[in-house]
Amino acid sequence: MESTENGKEKSSRFTRRELLKSLATLPLVGAFAYGYYKKNKYDKILNSNIMSELGMDHNPVEFTVKPIDGKIIRLGLVGYGIRGEQLFRGAGFAHPEWIDEVIESNKQNPSDKRYEEFISQEDLNIQVTGICDVFDVHAERAIAAGSNRERKGSVNSVKSDIKRYKTYKDLCAAKDVDAIIIAAPDHWHGPITIEAARNGKHVYCEKPMTWTVPETYIVREEVKKNNIVFQLGHQGRQTESYIKAKEAIDKKLIGKISLIEVTTNRNSPNGAWVYPIHKLASEKTIDWAQFIGPAPWHEFSLERFFR
Repeated sequence: MESTENGKEKSSRFTRRELLKSLATLPLVGAFAYGYYKKNKYDKILNSNIMSELGMDHNPVEFTVKPIDGKIIRLGLVGYGIRGEQLFRGAGFAHPEWIDEVIESNKQNPSDKRYEEFISQEDLNIQVTGICDVFDVHAERAIAAGSNRERKGSVNSVKSDIKRYKTYKDLCAAKDVDAIIIAAPDHWHGPITIEAARNGKHVYCEKPMTWTVPETYIVREEVKKNNIVFQLGHQGRQTESYIKAKEAIDKKLIGKISLIEVTTNRNSPNGAWVYPIHKLASEKTIDWAQFIGPAPWHEFSLERFFR
């Protein structure tokens, strides 16, 4: 509510009449805007009515994450490639250069809300204390991102006390690490999870969980035996569309299911994992032996490393 000159209060709600009046000052744009407004409003009413008719909850799915007992979670990361960088941002840590990039992108395109969405993320009370990456450039970028607790751009100097570990075993054994994000290559997911569990570290591991079937049983055993929290990174399964689909199935709204068909298209170089090769990557900057580990390839290959 807001006060008027005679002391009476009036509603601060933006009415339909006021909307039309404001749009009238921009005839062409206003027509399109009002058309969009009506369509958007109609879609919301239609969706709400359909959900109600089917007996389904039409409230948005909300996820709330809070640190246990408000304690600081001391976090380690293994692997700061494409996925590792994305997961780090999900935890609230972005490289200053990325901050610069998305701020500038928003200036050029106001609909690009990446910076706004990033800085509005909850503070999960996380402190990054350890990094492990076999590529020197990635390790340095991870340290810069993990040190950027204030979520600032590159014009600000950021001091770091984050330690770089040469091997994942050293990181897993660190006394000042409570939990680990694993974004290493697929064939390392199982071994690193097992090592982390044996050291009492909680784990968020990217998919797939393991490279071999026998490893899955070892992971399960070590997670249970050491009483750690383990989560596998199947982000897509946590989106609202999947949750609503499960609700429809549980309520038997679509009858007996005999076939599920899923299609995905990756018709681009990026979609086919033809990622760029960093200009500073070489046998001098990459610990190839540690990268390969139990995998059956031995000859150094930048294509294999990045793609």
